[in-house]
Amino acid sequence: GSITLSVGDGDTDVGGDVSLSAGKSIAEDEGDSMTGGAISLQSGESALTSSGGISMVTPNAGSAGISGNIAFKSGVSSSGNTGTIQLTTGNSSGGKGGSITLSVGDGDTDVGGDITVNAGHTTADSKAGGVVAIQSGGSTNGRSGKVSLSTLTGGVSGNIEMETGVSSVGASGVITLKTGTSSGGKGGSITLSVGDGDT
Repeated sequence: GSITLSVGDGDTDVGGDVSLSAGKSIAEDEGDSMTGGAISLQSGESALTSSGGISMVTPNAGSAGISGNIAFKSGVSSSGNTGTIQLTTGNSSGGKGGSITLSVGDGDTDVGGDITVNAGHTTADSKAGGVVAIQSGGSTNGRSGKVSLSTLTGGVSGNIEMETGVSSVGASGVITLKTGTSSGGKGGSITLSVGDGDT
């Protein structure tokens, strides 16, 4: 059987909320504080076919509003690292590994939505800020995956910019373009070319 949890609508104020909170702990065990309670959300397993999905969606907005936000955020830490947010698909023993798709909506009266990826800032002495790493998948017997960075076709196509930040103490950052070493063939090439013009 199914379990449905729902709250009432509102006709003169906001709709009702659903709040799910795990328990707080103030206990100590041999000098180590015990963690708070966990929240686990898991779909159903299937012995023969696909396991169940988990869908997290905000409904469409009304005629004079915007659709709701979905926020994933770990808490602040006063001693030690803050929590991690992981998006990982499972391994496959008989097919292709699952994909992760990150996309934003189109706009018909304003610009399209942005995707921003920022690594963490630090104020600690002699410590570097966080790293943004993009890496394709490896292959044991075939070719490793490709990393593609491109702008789409438009009235005027968009730019691709690579730039290091300004340095107030010491040298600014380096931009390196490098192909890998080959132990059984030719080393990779670097090609720089510009488009043709017809006017």
